[in-house]
Amino acid sequence: REAVETRTSVVISYVDNHGTSTERVVHPVSVEGGPLTAHDQRSDDVRTFAVHRITSVGPVAASP
Repeated sequence: REAVETRTSVVISYVDNHGTSTERVVHPVSVEGGPLTAHDQRSDDVRTFAVHRITSVGPVAASP
């Protein structure tokens, strides 16, 4: 919710419905109960992520 309010991109670790874990850089748009709506840099599209499948959230690492 903080990333939505501050309009900050974050890195999420996400486990899909097949049990595959990925890390994604997303720019959160909204959190409405169970789903997170965010712009996913990998797909360059707005996607919906199930909050219960997000295993961690962290800041985007600064570029050197």
